[in-house]
Amino acid sequence: PRLSRELEVNFSQAQAYIQECLRRQSRILTEVEAKAILAAYGIPVIPTLSVSSSQAAAVAAGHLGYPVVLKIHSPQISHKTDVGGVRVGLRDEKEVTAAYEEMVAQAKAKVPEAQILGVTVQPQVQQVDFELIAGAKRDPGFGPLILFGLGGIFTEVLKDVAMALPPLNLMLAQQLIQRTRVSQLLRGYRHLPPADLDRLAEVLIRLAQLVTDFPEIVELDINPLFISRGQPLAADARMVVEPSPVPAPRHLIIAPYPNQFVSDWLLEDGTPVKIRPMKPEDEPLVAEFLALCSEETIYFRYFRRIRKWTHDMLIRFTQNDYDRELGLMAVGVPPGPEVMMGVSRLVMTPDRQGAEFALIVADPWQGKGLGAKLLERLIEVARDMGVRLSIDTDAHSASQLELMKFGVFTARRGWVEARDVINTLPLEGLLKALKR
Repeated sequence: PRLSRELEVNFSQAQAYIQECLRRQSRILTEVEAKAILAAYGIPVIPTLSVSSSQAAAVAAGHLGYPVVLKIHSPQISHKTDVGGVRVGLRDEKEVTAAYEEMVAQAKAKVPEAQILGVTVQPQVQQVDFELIAGAKRDPGFGPLILFGLGGIFTEVLKDVAMALPPLNLMLAQQLIQRTRVSQLLRGYRHLPPADLDRLAEVLIRLAQLVTDFPEIVELDINPLFISRGQPLAADARMVVEPSPVPAPRHLIIAPYPNQFVSDWLLEDGTPVKIRPMKPEDEPLVAEFLALCSEETIYFRYFRRIRKWTHDMLIRFTQNDYDRELGLMAVGVPPGPEVMMGVSRLVMTPDRQGAEFALIVADPWQGKGLGAKLLERLIEVARDMGVRLSIDTDAHSASQLELMKFGVFTARRGWVEARDVINTLPLEGLLKALKR
């Protein structure tokens, strides 16, 4: 399965918020700060305002619209209901101002060491069908883990949660949801309407992308994550950040999708294409692509005739460990159809001292410069991943040695320098490199 659209996130905005919190040495983020980061990654949140006086609370409530919810605003108080830190269904200015004074006094009495910043004000969601939890926590052995399950105040009692390793795609997010008991209710039960499971899966994918991009996130809880009229909505959020000893994505145990290798290009006839690493959900595109390749094209790529492409063969193409293997495919973009035109593949040795590569372009797009471009981009990727290259001709006659010039030209188009090519080394260095 594939998402109906490409996900867009505001990385720079989230980065600015996290870096500012680190600069202030604010390890535990406030609800407002956490929600701002979630919103930057497209996770729907309930509008929330922070206020530090009862008068400001009344003004905020009037702006948001009654009824409203007030919650105590303190980095040190995670379980707000335990200290009387939540008031719901407040319908006028008098109730809001009274609730503010009571909540702040109770919080100061019960948790005197806590820094009380005031309260947050948010509109009350009128119809809540489910309360869920979604979050992440850094494990010392596996890195960040994504969590999903039944939320609300009974989360720690009922313990209906499942975990997965990021990054997530639609299939993995759906499987994470299905591993919980609450998923049976989310499909609709008696008077409870079904949740939009695709939208819920998208929230989990966005959350996984957030912790993939930011190793500084140690803990993240969205609890409760409301399902209201079928749609997910973050009602409360908590986040813990600290400086990371390693940059992204080295904090992950599974290599994430390499967005840095996505680029745009025009064929020689002006057709726009996107050149990007292959994804598991590209299997239908790959099947259509191979159907457009003639027997001759298939033979020159695989050195055998293949009458039928099985599901097992297709997933071998699309499910890559990006840390050692990558298929770089060219796909049509508007105003043309989304159709796969060609692919170059890089398979590296575990130590990245060497690699094999291959290239195939479907018949309708041959002779338009695509093969050379895919090879050029693959060389750039290999260089960026630290693979040492060699340039040779596989010559069977002296005259074919002239093809070495073409190899050098292709390498230069991939911005390869002499130090990246082992057969530019002096003999002693070359022999040493070959022994590795």
